[in-house]
Amino acid sequence: MVCTNTTTTFNGYTFTYLAAQSDPAQGLFCYSVQSATPMNQNNLSNWVLEVCPDCPDFFREFINIEECTFSPAQTGANCEKRTQVPPNQVPLIGVVFNYNLGRQPNNSATFCVEFDTPMELGEVRVGFKAGNQNPFVSPTTICGPVCSGIKGCP
Repeated sequence: MVCTNTTTTFNGYTFTYLAAQSDPAQGLFCYSVQSATPMNQNNLSNWVLEVCPDCPDFFREFINIEECTFSPAQTGANCEKRTQVPPNQVPLIGVVFNYNLGRQPNNSATFCVEFDTPMELGEVRVGFKAGNQNPFVSPTTICGPVCSGIKGCP
């Protein structure tokens, strides 16, 4: 699968796939998230990286998160595997990064997730929820983890 779009900007935030810090063959994917102008209405409280949109059942059953890192570090920040979409949340299956990113322009953070399985690089979406706003999903895809090519994924 080919991936060419490394950045998407929507609803006041820019999400960028960091190819130089990532290694899909080792299951490692890194992203930068930056507040864009104009100033956002709310701080970003969490965002979701879609994983295996081509084979979500395979992701649910067989792929686990080994480690997540955040820079700058933040007390209470974490990530979790999302196998179902809770009510009023971003409608994507994947990894939820719980991290508070201030809404002032040019605030940014780097997020990395390492899976226990080598992954392919393909097209995925990202989404976020900020404050009491409705969740947003990217209008375009960016490079991310897909399951095509992994034995067991149809």
